[in-house]
Amino acid sequence: MLRQFARYCLVGALNTGVGLSIIFLAMIVLHMPAAAANFTGFAAAFLASYALNRRWTFQNARATATSLPAFALVCAIGYGLNITLLIAAIDLAHLHPYLAQLIGVGAYALFVFIASRQWVFRH
Repeated sequence: MLRQFARYCLVGALNTGVGLSIIFLAMIVLHMPAAAANFTGFAAAFLASYALNRRWTFQNARATATSLPAFALVCAIGYGLNITLLIAAIDLAHLHPYLAQLIGVGAYALFVFIASRQWVFRH
C-alpha cells in the first residue's frame, strides 16, 4: 500500500504540473480568460490523474464507463471535504490560511487515495 501511495503522490505532482502548464499556456498563448483557462487545465489534469492512477498506481482494468464517473464522484466528495476543512480551520479554529490549505489538501489526498483504492479501482 505504501508503494501505491507513493505512486499516487507522484501522479498528483505530475498532474498538478500538467494542469498549471495548460492553464498558463492557455492564458499566454491562446489569450483565454483566467476562468476558462483554469477549467481547461483542471479538466486535462483530472483526465491525466484518472488515466495514470487507473493504469499505473492501481493497475486496474475496470471499464472506463464505470470507473471514470466513480473517480469523478470521489474527487468531488474529496473537494467538498477539502473546502469544508479549509473554511472550518480558518473560521472556527482560527488557523493561518496557508496551514488551513495544507490540512484541506492533505485530507483530500488521503480521502481520494483510500476511496480510489477501496472502491473506484478495487480489483
